Amino acid sequence: SRLYFLHQFEKIGIAYNMPIILNLRGVLNIEKIESVFRHLLNRHEILRTSFEIIGEHPVQRVYEADDVNFNVHFISSDLANSDDIKNKLNFYITGFLLPFDLECPSLFRVTLINLGLEEHLFILDMHHIISDGISTVILISEFADLYNGRSLKPLTYQYKDFIFWQLSKSKSNELKKQEEYWLSRLNKSIPPLNLPYDNPRPDNFTYEGDRYTFILEFQDTLYMEGIKNESQTTLYMHLLAILNILLYKYSRQNDIVIGTAVAGRTHADLQKMVGIFINMLPLRCHPEDQKSYIGFLQEVRQTSLQAFENQDLQFDMMVEQLNLERSASRNPIFDVCLLVQNFDQNPIKLSELTTSLLPYQKPTVQFDLVMDVWENEDEIICHLDYYASVFNRSTIEQ
Repeated sequence: SRLYFLHQFEKIGIAYNMPIILNLRGVLNIEKIESVFRHLLNRHEILRTSFEIIGEHPVQRVYEADDVNFNVHFISSDLANSDDIKNKLNFYITGFLLPFDLECPSLFRVTLINLGLEEHLFILDMHHIISDGISTVILISEFADLYNGRSLKPLTYQYKDFIFWQLSKSKSNELKKQEEYWLSRLNKSIPPLNLPYDNPRPDNFTYEGDRYTFILEFQDTLYMEGIKNESQTTLYMHLLAILNILLYKYSRQNDIVIGTAVAGRTHADLQKMVGIFINMLPLRCHPEDQKSYIGFLQEVRQTSLQAFENQDLQFDMMVEQLNLERSASRNPIFDVCLLVQNFDQNPIKLSELTTSLLPYQKPTVQFDLVMDVWENEDEIICHLDYYASVFNRSTIEQ
């Protein structure tokens, strides 16, 4: 519900769009692509769902596939003969990424941009209210299976079944205990994190963002692996401890809350379902000068394990229960996130086509800082997304 109200009333633009872009080389069957996505539209109710207010709460409305306005858009470009391919490519992509109308399905779009002889750009864009990172992987995988002529096992449940299950679980004793845990962790006043910003914070969060990428090389990774094995910790716990210490050094605050995401797919029947299952957890830690790194790491480990054991309480419900004073310039509870990606991104194989995933970063961000980390063999790739309205790039690079 929070995502619905953000979209409707806070002018978030494309901040919650989730685009994925593929380069396709070879003989492309455009009619088959249209047919495949029609099949997926029938398969997943959430792809033909809209959202509207009834009473005081947003609700889902599921449409029949024939009643949904969906077509694969095809653009014939002049990029093959262009001397400025990169800028023109960004122009086309930016023109495709537009805000969604949550009351008008479908909340996903597909565009093909012809780049020249037997080369196309494939762009899939979904609103976060119907999807998350794992859902994108599922959808692309199913698209590839159908395009290659393979059949899919029927789905036992749809996303609305998960919502009904979640509502019934909200009255259980188990969730009541989780609610008590989070209230005990967060009931004391949470100080806003005050970092050395370069610019005054706007009265309303603008979502203007940029990305800085850096890599932790083999020696750094090897060092962390050694401590992980000795302390029974994970890469995520190390990075959370390091990020806490860094924020402490810059803010001199020893009460810091960092948000993290969990997949939220705690039941086997949810593993192949498309929808938004991701949940945000606020991890509150207390870095101090007199604490050793190993000692603080153990505190972070304990905090993390307890949070993951209590991950079923939805973040929206936490915010509601805490009854916090809201600010249009900040997010509730935390302004910094740490995401460590651990789901597979296998190569996409399409019949008679060579495919490659094109990295694309939207010019938006949802928090002051988001550390998005990918582990790749002997290196760790770190994407630091930052709120460009308050930070200059030179500060982030430091």
